[in-house]
Amino acid sequence: MKFSYVEYLRARRALRVVAILLGLLLLAALLARLSWGKLPTQYDTVSAMEHSPTAHVTRTALPNGGTRTVIDDPKKHVHAIVERRGDSVTSVTMGGYSDARHDARNTERVRDARASTRRSEAVGTSVTYAFFDLGTLFSMTIPLGLLAATLLAGPLAKENNGHLELAWTKPVSRERYALSAVVVDVATVVIAQVATAAVLLLAALFWEAPNVTFGSLALARIAFALMAPAAWYACLTAFSASLKRGPGAVLGIGWVVAMVCPVIATSTQDASTPVGRSVYAIFNTVSYADPITYIWFRIDSVSIADPMRATVIGLLALTALAIVYLGVAVLQWRRVEA
Repeated sequence: MKFSYVEYLRARRALRVVAILLGLLLLAALLARLSWGKLPTQYDTVSAMEHSPTAHVTRTALPNGGTRTVIDDPKKHVHAIVERRGDSVTSVTMGGYSDARHDARNTERVRDARASTRRSEAVGTSVTYAFFDLGTLFSMTIPLGLLAATLLAGPLAKENNGHLELAWTKPVSRERYALSAVVVDVATVVIAQVATAAVLLLAALFWEAPNVTFGSLALARIAFALMAPAAWYACLTAFSASLKRGPGAVLGIGWVVAMVCPVIATSTQDASTPVGRSVYAIFNTVSYADPITYIWFRIDSVSIADPMRATVIGLLALTALAIVYLGVAVLQWRRVEA
């Protein structure tokens, strides 16, 4: 793929930008660690509750070989049920006391969680435990993946801008030339996302060794996270493939349109006036062709009740959009004249 050398140079520049941002992220994490000190872990929190001088602790052996510990501390308004198996905490139920009666609520089940945060309320305290599910970890790489995709998008428009005659001299068909550039760019975006995931884990090490798990949704979420920037890249490339002044205008306007359309569609979906319904119909229709909609805006009752189904539907939609947009881009570029 020697004819893709220019695209390799563009990919290298994009990775340099990504590397700078990841370096800043690591620096911010290090500064936070030095400023805040070590955050309380799940085990620290449970141990502090158990060893409180005013706590009444009851331990019960469970049929599965685990242990259930009930912690009652009326003075500190704490009621907790902790289940362990071996050295691992498998379940924590936190509640508070109100009028001398405990009101167990805010249940959060965790599996081998490592990091924790606290939230205080007027009555009662809840503890939420976060863990590094591989699918969730890759979902966190989507923003940087979208940035890399935006930096690399529009390779055909870049060739149109003063390089078209040179591109036609390459010993390869137009279709292969275009697809080779796309392959280089998409591979670069994937590398950027994998690097982001690695840096997130490295940043977590400043506090404690992360516990990475592979949940039931992990594979689907990883595929979704990798496909989302690819679909956005394909969209920007398709809308800029015929331009001869570079893709700058499409890249800038594209983000505005991609964010505004789903917002307007969401805000007018319950409109009762004819004008409001017309606005909703227009922007809702456009949002179906907007990859950003499937990444951030299509969160509804289906997503909450059946996250696997929602993830798979989103993945299929993004895959279809990526294929269609890339096909449209290549077809446009075949007809471009110098």
